[in-house]
Amino acid sequence: LPRFTELLAAHKQLNSLCLISSVDIIIKRKLIVLRMDLLSVGEKFACMAFSMLNSSDELQSLQAVTQQFSSVQSFANIATKQVKKRRMLKVKRLGRNPGSEGRQSQDDGASHTWNPLASARNQETRNLIKSVSRRFGPRRNVRGYNYAAQLCFMKDAVFAVRVGVSRKTFEDLLTRIDEAQKNTPLRRSHEISLRIRLLMTIIYLTSKKVYRDIHDLFGYSEAAVCRLVYKTINEINTLSSNAIKWPSDLEATCSEFFKISAFPGVIGSIDAIHLVARAPEKLHDEYRNPRGKYTIILLAICDANKKFSFVSVGYPGTFTDQKCLDSTDLGIHLDHIPNDYFPLKKYHLVANDNFNLREGLMAPYKAHEIMCENQVEFNKRLLKTQAITSNTFIDMKSRFQTLTKLDMNIERVVEFTTACCILHNVCLDNGDTWSGPVVTEDESMSHSSGVNSDPAQEYVIPTTAAAAKRDIIRDQMYLGLHYG
Repeated sequence: LPRFTELLAAHKQLNSLCLISSVDIIIKRKLIVLRMDLLSVGEKFACMAFSMLNSSDELQSLQAVTQQFSSVQSFANIATKQVKKRRMLKVKRLGRNPGSEGRQSQDDGASHTWNPLASARNQETRNLIKSVSRRFGPRRNVRGYNYAAQLCFMKDAVFAVRVGVSRKTFEDLLTRIDEAQKNTPLRRSHEISLRIRLLMTIIYLTSKKVYRDIHDLFGYSEAAVCRLVYKTINEINTLSSNAIKWPSDLEATCSEFFKISAFPGVIGSIDAIHLVARAPEKLHDEYRNPRGKYTIILLAICDANKKFSFVSVGYPGTFTDQKCLDSTDLGIHLDHIPNDYFPLKKYHLVANDNFNLREGLMAPYKAHEIMCENQVEFNKRLLKTQAITSNTFIDMKSRFQTLTKLDMNIERVVEFTTACCILHNVCLDNGDTWSGPVVTEDESMSHSSGVNSDPAQEYVIPTTAAAAKRDIIRDQMYLGLHYG
């Protein structure tokens, strides 16, 4: 047995009793154990730990199962690589027999799966094993691994790398969706659990994997993966009213923006971005932007912490930023202050030169309007504050890389983009900031500055109230710069 001798030497950290039992099973059952669900192997070792240290309170928890499963997982991963694919295909998939006691006898060379529930000594252990089994299910991928169980038993750092979000964010999102689904009709018992569907969906959104890759990881067919991901996206979108909110404490929001560049009265930074999508069946020219790509536009407002407070997506690529804003309820209220968004006239949004100056929207001075130094300083501070939204778009595209390859219908692009915005806010709520590689401008469409700007667009003269408000802010900033 030289192969198993090497495995024993490579896993000295395992308990000696566990190692001897593992080798005993592998030898006697002719490698059938390697085709068992890894979760079942983990349950077996958890039951052995309970039986050896039944009086220990420390092992009477899910943490003990996690530690045992991690050890067995590394052992089984190495052992499975030694089995040829054709040999694994010949192995019959074995079912569990709850009525059996301990290890079953072998008749005529047939191998049977050991039942962990039968050897459990107390009801607490049985309930723990059943809860873990219901959480992940029996599904295995083409290599024989239960990838969903592997992910949830990995360390937090490894989980964040594999999935794309931290474990804390994932559990929080799972709780939010579960609470939102309480009032819905009961799901069928054989339907795939929300945990597995959410894992598949987030991995699809945070990586450049396609449905084929998700099939290889989780074992579900490509058609099933497509259906489950789309269903989970709709469930995530039900959280939009709770995840994306207009700021309630406007004074605190103004103070946070003032720390960036000392620009007063700001409660949001507005910008738009083009997202490349599949050419629609109709209205091709409406969605082709000046760069020749079929795109839809995402219009968003962010606070000083890079969280979305307003999102509107689905505008054709030929729309300008100002036209997108005028199509929203927020854009209609910009000229009528006070309102639900702006209770006082001192509050306003900041935007780049793709937007027109309004009483509730501060835009920079045009090139022909700049006459003195304080106007240049005004533009500098305004654009520095407005860059918050541009940086937020970059962070979101870097984490959710599916936004760079939205090869789907326009309707689904809207739903997937909205889900990414919601997940972005949920990540920030849990302190999960993006620190990985940043998407460059060559890998995805840049934000709309210079993309949909129409040189022939007619210049709109700002209203007297809007121009007076901008001049007052300019003078206050200039006086504060020299005499503050």
